Amino acid sequence: MAALNKIRNRAGLLIAVVGVALLSFILGDLFSGKGQQNHQPDIAKVDGESINYLDYQRRVDDAVENMKRQSGQNSLDEQTHAQIQDQVWNQLVNGLIMDAQLKKIGISVSPEELLDMVQGSNVHPEVTNIPLFKNEETGQFEPERVIQFIQNLDSDPTGRSRDAWMSFEEYLHNERKSDKYFSAISNGIFVTDLYAKSAAIEKSTKMDLKALYLPYTDIADSTIEVKPSELTSYYDKNKTKNQQELSIDVEYVIFPIDATVADKEVIVDELNDLKEEFASVNDNQSYVSANSDGIFDRKFYAKDEYPNSEVDSMMFAMQKGEIYGPYQESERFKITKLVKKEQQPDSIQIGQIVIVPTTQEEVSIKKALADSLLNVLNKGAKLSELSKHSVDESSVELTWVNVEALPFSPAVIAAKKGEYILEATAQGFHIVYIADRGKEVLKIQMATIERIISPSENTRTFVYQKANSFAATAKNEASFNKNVEDQGLVKRLANSLVPTARDIRGLTSARTFIREAFYATEGDIIVYRNNNSPIFELGDNYVVGYLKKRKEQGYTPFNDLKTTIEATVRKEKKAKQLIAKLAPAIKEGGDIDQIAGKVGATVKEINGLTMSAFSVPGVGVEPNINGVAMTLQKDEMSNPVEGNNGIYLLYVVDKIEMEADKLAIEPERDNLRKTLQNRVGSEVAKVLEESVKLEDNRLTFH
Repeated sequence: MAALNKIRNRAGLLIAVVGVALLSFILGDLFSGKGQQNHQPDIAKVDGESINYLDYQRRVDDAVENMKRQSGQNSLDEQTHAQIQDQVWNQLVNGLIMDAQLKKIGISVSPEELLDMVQGSNVHPEVTNIPLFKNEETGQFEPERVIQFIQNLDSDPTGRSRDAWMSFEEYLHNERKSDKYFSAISNGIFVTDLYAKSAAIEKSTKMDLKALYLPYTDIADSTIEVKPSELTSYYDKNKTKNQQELSIDVEYVIFPIDATVADKEVIVDELNDLKEEFASVNDNQSYVSANSDGIFDRKFYAKDEYPNSEVDSMMFAMQKGEIYGPYQESERFKITKLVKKEQQPDSIQIGQIVIVPTTQEEVSIKKALADSLLNVLNKGAKLSELSKHSVDESSVELTWVNVEALPFSPAVIAAKKGEYILEATAQGFHIVYIADRGKEVLKIQMATIERIISPSENTRTFVYQKANSFAATAKNEASFNKNVEDQGLVKRLANSLVPTARDIRGLTSARTFIREAFYATEGDIIVYRNNNSPIFELGDNYVVGYLKKRKEQGYTPFNDLKTTIEATVRKEKKAKQLIAKLAPAIKEGGDIDQIAGKVGATVKEINGLTMSAFSVPGVGVEPNINGVAMTLQKDEMSNPVEGNNGIYLLYVVDKIEMEADKLAIEPERDNLRKTLQNRVGSEVAKVLEESVKLEDNRLTFH
């Protein structure tokens, strides 16, 4: 189980996708498994304590809705939704694991401390990162926005805003307790004088060696007999080192659903049919929204600024209303219309009064105020004289702003020097004063209608029939492989898929296929239980597969390790033979070159070796050489050393050790302490995980 470890990793999947602030906002009551209803399915159990599926799903639903609200999206992609599911599940499991520990130790967070985390002098980073509490123009966190938000919680008649905020505070409360727990352990890390001194010596000591080398490849594998009893004996002695989680291997074939030439011609014809009407419309934004797979681009482009150089060149040569295309760009066909061609500045100097309604009832009142102030300004008043009406009085100060960064309509960019424009945005009402305009250049605005190149229904039907024909006679592993060979298809493999796996390389939305594979019998075709179909539509592919192997949790079976064990036992036997070959030459005496000559071995020179070196210069990764060499003194020879690639005999040519009073003991102590402290999260998590019994039932639900 890796639930707790995942929680300690603050750079987890969801955080990478949507930001830690949003994560904290959407997850509530995370450390509590209480409030569960009896006789409801469990998605997990921790030491017999249940995490109710309905409670889990409610949290996921809330998280998804809050995510959409914060991101401004109507829906979330499958990957983000899956990451939310995993994050909520991990948080709930983590809560049950941590709850007993926190209660036992008595760690708590006071109301005053929680208030300080939310709106005090030590605001939690997850609060400061919430976009709602940032100034739209500066991007800076503003504590007064938090206070204002909390004061207006009850203006939401549904009560969901208050519930969400209380859940967020609960999350912060428990997250702080968890941080205190891990910090207490981290701060208790101590590095002894002996440990620090030994590490400093190992890091500073350098050695020059000669290494006699007898490779294992000197002995042919065919000359080494490995008995079955030796293999089973090795397995029994070492099986605790080879444990596996529940996983499966699947084999499958894909039937790509690609657009045909005929499909592409239909799309091109549709775009050509739109050109005449498109050329005549005035409301280009609405027309694009109604007819395109893309959105209307409001940006004005200077020459050579548009990403597609060919379109850029054509548009600047055209007249307003003319259309270029159809043309293909990536996986889309497009037609582009020249909407405007005019002189525009790259930047303008503005000052503004920003009026922000705090409730829905205030919108009309604030709009009337904005209209009144605009009227006063147009009669000669100065912007600075009315600064008290702005949510930020400094906003009236004149600032040069790149036109691309303006959140306003084109009317502001087109306004003349000295003009006032009233704009409404998501923040509120802006009275914008145009103090000056930068150097003007010729720019164009375009409207593009694009169509994704996708297969037609006829093409989908044709490909489905091919998949269905394959699946109709593929009932098990043998018939599956026969069909693959007869039809000249390419069989693909996906190995070691765990129950929570969601991805298979090269396939889109593979979760359903993986989940159903866990319910298949080894050697049988994978069937979607909802419709009893062996054909899975995953993105732009139909997929048919079978369960190659199921690996149960526990010791890795002997047969799965047999090849590896046989190679290991054979290497051990070769090592014994090579050491026996060396013994007489070592007994006779002589230097390392003489011994090498007697046994026909090569001698490698190793210079500047340190204990901390990952690999041995001129040799490779041989940790036993590092370890043994550091125990030797100058002019001393080792006993035979078993390595990864052969047998070594070491001779110390030189050993350079730093004087005791020059050893960097304290810096090394600090480095060791920091290294150990960085491991606290994962190491403690591992101990806590192993101390509980976790039942993961996610496979049953999604």
